Amino acid sequence: MANRDENGHAQGKLFIDKGFSVKEIEDGDYEHYEFHLSANSLKKWILNEKSQKSVGVGIDKLVITNAKDLQDTDFACFTAQKDHVTTNLSFKYDDQDKTLSIFSPRGNINSFTFRDIHFGNSKRNINICNPQSQFYHIKSGKVPSLDRNSATMILESAAPGALRDLKLELTLLRTGVVNMHWTFAST
Repeated sequence: MANRDENGHAQGKLFIDKGFSVKEIEDGDYEHYEFHLSANSLKKWILNEKSQKSVGVGIDKLVITNAKDLQDTDFACFTAQKDHVTTNLSFKYDDQDKTLSIFSPRGNINSFTFRDIHFGNSKRNINICNPQSQFYHIKSGKVPSLDRNSATMILESAAPGALRDLKLELTLLRTGVVNMHWTFAST
């Protein structure tokens, strides 16, 4: 449970072990994490560097309190610790309790393998769960002519409304190097 303050932040630590013996803890057979919830992400830091494997326990669901501003959430996912692959999660807003629950439809979220949990509304937030939100394409639809030593083009996000347009300036130098300079395009 993440109990958000008036600014929408929460933080805490989680210790997970099998609960069998002190020797497990001495051997590093436990998981210890610190979490920070802010904006639209739950970030995880590993505090037990000795642990090389999960103790087999996961998170059933993340419940975010004081979440009235999150009632129109339309995406949630987590990114994997090792390869940064995203996995979609389910979510449910409880209007009575003003809480947002995020959970895996296939069971629990393995606390050892996930790095961050992302959520939000795709009309206001960058939908990190959508791989297309990370890509741009040429706004006019065709590649500018490169028969000169420079070209300028406007790039737009592949996920409409996710990111501002970029102005990309390419300059071909005599040494064979391509110099790229980008800025936000005027709106």
